[in-house]
Amino acid sequence: MTVTTGRRGAASAILVSATLALTGLGVIAASSPPPAAAGGADPALLPDVIVRPLTEIRIQKRAGIKLLRFASIIGNAGVGVVELKPDSPARSAQNDCDGDGDPLNDRKAFQRIFGDSDGDGVFTRGTDTLLEKRFAGCSVFHVEHDHWHLEEFARYQLEKPRSGRIVASSEKVSFCVRDSIRFDAALPGSPSMFHYGACTQD
Repeated sequence: MTVTTGRRGAASAILVSATLALTGLGVIAASSPPPAAAGGADPALLPDVIVRPLTEIRIQKRAGIKLLRFASIIGNAGVGVVELKPDSPARSAQNDCDGDGDPLNDRKAFQRIFGDSDGDGVFTRGTDTLLEKRFAGCSVFHVEHDHWHLEEFARYQLEKPRSGRIVASSEKVSFCVRDSIRFDAALPGSPSMFHYGACTQD
């Protein structure tokens, strides 16, 4: 992730904040009980997508411009999974979600929300059933990475600590959303093995 800073020395007096741009995701506080579903259905198991404090923060100079570089870990601290499923390729001709006229390089992505079928308060794969799907954004194929990204996943800003004034900001950032680390083994229902593995063409 790269954010440019304008003034010399500005980075020493600013904070980096991350804003998740996940308008489609049903995020709730991890400590909240699963909300009841309408019509007597199983309660919804929702994720709680959060950003860990940034690491590997450093400044690089390139062609007279200061670049602020850092590592960012985004995780799920909720009782439900973050499952984002692109629409099928057969329907992609109707779903040119990035509007570039090529229906094969992008697909609408939907968040899959599961109901707590066994009543244990956490997601259990193979037991809890699909409750609903919500539009989550546009999934676009990145040729240079040879895999799919969910567009507009996050945004980063540099702020003055005292005034909160924004010094610089990134464009909305896209990611391949997958299991790369175990976020917090102490969370109820935290799986011991990853399920959403490598980012691939599929």
